[in-house]
Amino acid sequence: MALAAISADAKITITNTNCNYQKGLAVCTGDIRLGWQMQSDVNDDKQTAYQILVTENVTGKKVYNSKKKKSEESQFITIPKLKQNRHGYLWKVRVWDKDGKPSEWSREQQIRIQTKSYPDHSNKGNHSPLHRGWVGGGASFIGAITKSAAKLPEGRFSNAEFKKDYFKEKWNPVDTLSSKSIILRKEFSNGGKKITDAIVYISGMGHYEMHINGKKVGDSEFAPLWSEYSKTIYYNTYDVTDMLSSGDNAISVLLGNGFFNVQRGTRYSKLMTSFGAPQMIMRMDINYSDGTSKSIVSDPTWKYALSPITFNSIYGGESYDARLVQKGFDLPDFNDSAWKNAVAVEGAGGELEPQMAQPVKIMEHFGIKSWQYLPADSVASASAKTKRTVSPHTFVADMGQNLAGFPEITVKGKPGQKITMLVSENLNKQGVCDQRQTGRQHFYEYTIGSDTTETWHPRFSYYGFRYIQVEDAVLEGEPNPYNLPVISKLQSCFVYNSAEEGSSFECSNPLFSQTHRLIERAERSNMQSVMTDCPHREKLGWLEQDHLVGPSLFYNFDMTLYCPKIIRDITDTQKSDGMVPTTAPQYVSFGNLFDDSPEWGSTLVIMPFQYYEQYGDSTLITRNYPAMCRYVDYLTSRSKDGIVSHGLGDWYDVVEGGKSGFCKNTPIPLVATAHYIYDLQLIQRAARMVGNKTDEEKYSALYNN
Repeated sequence: MALAAISADAKITITNTNCNYQKGLAVCTGDIRLGWQMQSDVNDDKQTAYQILVTENVTGKKVYNSKKKKSEESQFITIPKLKQNRHGYLWKVRVWDKDGKPSEWSREQQIRIQTKSYPDHSNKGNHSPLHRGWVGGGASFIGAITKSAAKLPEGRFSNAEFKKDYFKEKWNPVDTLSSKSIILRKEFSNGGKKITDAIVYISGMGHYEMHINGKKVGDSEFAPLWSEYSKTIYYNTYDVTDMLSSGDNAISVLLGNGFFNVQRGTRYSKLMTSFGAPQMIMRMDINYSDGTSKSIVSDPTWKYALSPITFNSIYGGESYDARLVQKGFDLPDFNDSAWKNAVAVEGAGGELEPQMAQPVKIMEHFGIKSWQYLPADSVASASAKTKRTVSPHTFVADMGQNLAGFPEITVKGKPGQKITMLVSENLNKQGVCDQRQTGRQHFYEYTIGSDTTETWHPRFSYYGFRYIQVEDAVLEGEPNPYNLPVISKLQSCFVYNSAEEGSSFECSNPLFSQTHRLIERAERSNMQSVMTDCPHREKLGWLEQDHLVGPSLFYNFDMTLYCPKIIRDITDTQKSDGMVPTTAPQYVSFGNLFDDSPEWGSTLVIMPFQYYEQYGDSTLITRNYPAMCRYVDYLTSRSKDGIVSHGLGDWYDVVEGGKSGFCKNTPIPLVATAHYIYDLQLIQRAARMVGNKTDEEKYSALYNN
């Protein structure tokens, strides 16, 4: 009797609703697959049926009703295609438990439908193609200067070319405006009308920070995610209904370089290549209660000015002069008469794609664990060892956690006083930050703009570090005979991709728990827009690590959206002959030896199967099957009698008395051929999955011979 009563009163709840794995606002360009999880406070309960309801956002018009369907399935539930519309859609689901009891409806999730967009190069009279297929069309890429006017060189260049005369000749004529951070702004009025919904689509390259009426839109850092810009440009989608006024409004967009525009300057840089000067494309669609609508698009009617960021480099750091802040620039009624008209620019040629992978964010903060002054008698030697002039007013803070990110300060001083911060994973013998092995010089500068308390962190650069070296400032409460700026708060911001944790691990043996945490911290530090090899010296998407640590990534993190982005980077970077470079996106060429290695390129074949085995989702295999075949065919063309002999092999070998790195202990043909054979095994499975009997027989013959 009691058990029956408990069963009758059982509560079932629907959680983790998602559309194409996206949570929150979902943007879709093709098939729509829905998923959810059922929770019950009774053991051995299960779903026996479900009902999905799709309505039009705002109007509430019913679009699709699955009615009650007997099924235990709760993932990859495909519904009929939805048409692109003004308001988007809302969907919800309810389920029935083993006793036939229905749950409450789940929370609604918003869906926006977008069509694929390709640059319309037929508009030859305009530098910037109007992306007519994109979010309704009409938007242009805009910035301060076109790539042609800036005289930016075409091509990808190795760091080995930096000191070559011909390389300098290519870059010497470049207009310095092309590397400047700018702010674009636009004002508009809603004429007192009531807003029912408003959506904005935006991409700013290399990275952007958008404000509406003085408030930041979203909480991303380094948006959008990096890509092979000549093939794919990601845009972000935000519901901004609650950010708009029925009257006057202002939009501002801060732009930085990122990997879109890497110019060496006077600080550290691993490479130099440019897809163009900072630029953005945007469309905002606003719907009103009277049935009318308005669109705000990026075009030459926008204004621009240089931002307070006086230097920004993904490799070299960032400098900010708060005296250059124009108060109220991101609010309506600002006088921008001194600002210049925006310029329609070329764009990078890539297809505009909604960013579905999770954004990079500030995910954690760490305060000071300990700190110490740099002794006066160490200043000269510290300067000599670090190859820069170290201030005599220096302290070094140990933040207690090695991470990828940047420092954040809260400080008070006098306008014009400048604080310099260096970061590093290690200290040298003099006790200051040692960047010798990780890329120097990388530093941050902040010039105080007022006599009030100010808080700042970099926007467009990051580094791997544990220690923060602060010059020309003191901590609050410390002696200050030189009237230096006073820092009331110093933090390190841990920045990484916001893909959720998928598991946790804890053990009675502290060594195992700490080892797991150490690995997790390292993986998080390198989960940026791509899986980087390191968060400082290179920051490149070297591919072999993706499949080698694939099991760890899939067990520890939600890779449902992040992994497809990795594969998209690979297929975008794949060469016409099928070769897959060792890095994707390939922002730099290191030459044939480092560009082409089977252990790296095989990620295109191996990782989709890891994804399939983890999630039961074969789409990465079926959608990328042609690209996978092209790579296996490429390896076949490089083989002789079934043996593949090129590449880096079993990197990274430690050789006593010799140069470590290159494969010494294991023959390169053995390692390369092992990957080729594994690829052949997998591609046969893929051929069976797509129903291509001819390919299956072809690759089976290669494998057996």
